[in-house]
Amino acid sequence: MTFLTGVHISIGDYNFTRCGEVIIERSTAIVQDTARIKMPLTARLQAEGVVGAQVETAKAFNVGDEVSIRLIYQDYFDGLEFSGYVKRIHVGQPLEIECEDAIWLVRRKNIKKSWEKTTLEEVLEEIVSGTDIKIAGNIPTIHMEPFGLNDVDGAFALQKLADEFGLRAYIRPDGKLWCGLAYTENEGRVNYNINGNESNVISAENLKWRAKEDVKIKVKAVSIQRDNTRTEVEFGDADGALRTLNFYNVQSKAELEAMAKQKLNELKFDGYEGKITTLLIPQCVPGMKAVLVDSMFPVRSGSYYVESVKTSYGSGGARREIELGIKL
Repeated sequence: MTFLTGVHISIGDYNFTRCGEVIIERSTAIVQDTARIKMPLTARLQAEGVVGAQVETAKAFNVGDEVSIRLIYQDYFDGLEFSGYVKRIHVGQPLEIECEDAIWLVRRKNIKKSWEKTTLEEVLEEIVSGTDIKIAGNIPTIHMEPFGLNDVDGAFALQKLADEFGLRAYIRPDGKLWCGLAYTENEGRVNYNINGNESNVISAENLKWRAKEDVKIKVKAVSIQRDNTRTEVEFGDADGALRTLNFYNVQSKAELEAMAKQKLNELKFDGYEGKITTLLIPQCVPGMKAVLVDSMFPVRSGSYYVESVKTSYGSGGARREIELGIKL
């Protein structure tokens, strides 16, 4: 089936339905979602429903302008793909507008605060205070004694939480900030047929099958206590790729090792790794469960965690590049 592809972009007071290129990148492993919009240095832009005269686009937009990007298959699909703010404007031919999601709001905040005792949720509330960002309702209970943010911006603070406590933090599709352990958030389900007449995958050339016995992983398991002291154990393949697993308030090394070995078994699996390329439909966001059906090799069908999605629009149409993570 051939789709007539369109775009609708709003920046500040202006709206337009043409541009050179749009690239949107989203990932559960990175705090912020980003978008890049390329357009000519001069164009006719629409404001308050009226198309004006030719303007210099570099002078029409400002850092901090609100941005929304919708991608469209006429009569089939009209989806909001990105919502955020102008972060930077690169003047050139073409003009490139760099955008960031609501993390831009906390990036402008300066935070200097320390706690003798606190929780993850309390720290998140401090980070988003004074903005319109809401905290998602399923934040895990993690105690921190003590914890401090010393004169850093909100985006840095979120990354500090992610790095020091093995968490992931990002703005969900509903606009709320979520923070918690990797692979524990569920954004829904999406189905893909890799082969056959009902295939909805354009390309699976970057998708590789791997056997469990060929996977080499070295695990470092870390238990973080309420007072931020840590217990660590390491095991697995000496020459394997290092994976750090974080746990909270595990009382003994034996218990920590048992939990980590269970996770290692989940990481070593017979299954696919890599990326697939699809059309805009079905819509897909990071954190979803992707159910892959392989009609040529049914035994290879399975479900995987969506790590990241790169959505692009241009003269060649619109595509999604979907990176698969662990097998679910």
